[in-house]
This record gives sequence, structure tokens and C-alpha cells, in this order.
Amino acid sequence: MSVEWLPPDLVAQQLRVTDTELAGHLLSGALHFRVRKSSPGPDVVLLMDVEISAASVAEWERARWADPVADRMCADRLVNRAAMKHGTHPTRSSPGVRGPARKAG
Repeated sequence: MSVEWLPPDLVAQQLRVTDTELAGHLLSGALHFRVRKSSPGPDVVLLMDVEISAASVAEWERARWADPVADRMCADRLVNRAAMKHGTHPTRSSPGVRGPARKAG
């Protein structure tokens, strides 16, 4: 299977981000890339070009535009667990119980 490589300008245009934001994504490891060097010998580099994997761009796009409802439900689940653990949930008195919080005591 051949990997398709894209130039940074095309990727920045496709993702609608600035070159600086794209560089940040590359440095964070969010996108897989390679550096190609053109040189006549080991001591001289005439051209260095960055190429970004098309598959990693597509994966990043899927993650970027993932289902917001699922993300919200996951975030809500985490907030609920943390709130119940510390006894400060605004609308629940025990895990799994919905509705208004009961008064303690």
C-alpha cells in the first residue's frame, strides 16, 4: 500500500488553518510527515521539503468534525463522575439517579 504525501500549502488550505497552526499540529505529532532533502553531497543541502501524509490529514479531519453529541455525552459523563465523587453534583444525590438533588439529612 502506497502512502500519499501532500505539500504543506495544500494541507493548510484543505484544513483552513494558517501555516503557523499547521506547524503546531506537525510539532505536536497530530499529523504524520516526512522531510525530503535534496543535496549534491553529504555536506550541502539545497532544498528541504516537508510532506504530510494524506491519511493522517483525513484522520485528523474526522476527529476534528466528530459527532459533537457524542463528545458532549462523554464530557457530561466525566463531569458527572467527578461531581458525584466529590459530592457536589447539582442535580443528583447518587449515581444513576436523575432529577432534582435530594437534600442531605
